[in-house]
Amino acid sequence: MAEPIGLGPRPAGMLRSLMSAAILASLAVMAAPTAMVMACSCAQMNREQALSNADIAFVGVVAAIDEPGIGPGFGGGPVRYTFAVEQTIKGELASRISVFYDVTSCSPEFGLAQRWRVNAYVAESRQLQSNLCSGNELLAEGVPIPASSPSALTLPPLGVLIAFGVGLVVAGFSVWAFTRSARGAS
Repeated sequence: MAEPIGLGPRPAGMLRSLMSAAILASLAVMAAPTAMVMACSCAQMNREQALSNADIAFVGVVAAIDEPGIGPGFGGGPVRYTFAVEQTIKGELASRISVFYDVTSCSPEFGLAQRWRVNAYVAESRQLQSNLCSGNELLAEGVPIPASSPSALTLPPLGVLIAFGVGLVVAGFSVWAFTRSARGAS
């Protein structure tokens, strides 16, 4: 029986050459530089459509940025941007509010001292959130950050207030008991 053409025994040198070429190609692919690619696109909408989709809309200056983890684009959780609100467009807002962005969801990066028109929504977590598709608009850069107003005073958490109150009661009782025992001893 005759062997099919081209499928006969191969010389050992040719097999080594093919394996060497395959190994070199694999190493070249592994050593090639890689880049992080994010496929983010949104349906184009005008300002009125973006506003109608928002629960809250305002013009404000980025006053603070709290970035967890490594930073935008690399995971690590939501970034909290604190805005000094200059103009309320939709909803009722305090003079300073926080808007959260999940860094893994193609979020724009607000910069400190930038003025933005922001459209946000109330998420299931009851936090204000926004994203690349919210129709936010950069209005100016290098804006002075407004100082906090006294009306924007925030109270400590309820647990801290309760602990402080209990401490005052215990301290008052201790003073009363000490003065009473001191009177009884004299």
